[in-house]
Amino acid sequence: GAEVRSWWVDGELQLVTSHPDFPVTDEDLLRVDASSIEKAMSDLDVVFATADFAEREDGSWILIEVGDGGVSDMPESMAASELYELFS
Repeated sequence: GAEVRSWWVDGELQLVTSHPDFPVTDEDLLRVDASSIEKAMSDLDVVFATADFAEREDGSWILIEVGDGGVSDMPESMAASELYELFS
């Protein structure tokens, strides 16, 4: 199944990208609704976090992991400088 990574700065969603181990289409990225975890991500009270979602057989998405980004690869869809700009 498909898996995507969401990128959060100060509890706000900045970006949704393909997970490095499970490439997905741009159409898949548009189908992910990360709004269900906005409050939880804000409540973490951290500057940076990532959250991974996996697609279920019925087409819905489920949160499977939240992390500090320490093991997150750079998104292939953007240059490192673009990702760093999210922090400024």
